[in-house]
Amino acid sequence: MWTDVHDKFRRHLDALADNATKLSVAAGLYRGQDASSGADIAQQM
Repeated sequence: MWTDVHDKFRRHLDALADNATKLSVAAGLYRGQDASSGADIAQQM
């Protein structure tokens, strides 16, 4: 029983960690695009 609970809990935590990593990468990409867009707009003005 505890082995099953431990395995499910571990898989859940692994999934959360994977999602957090993906979110962090996406946020970094968004920030990079946002900074690039801001520089383009500033250059045009």
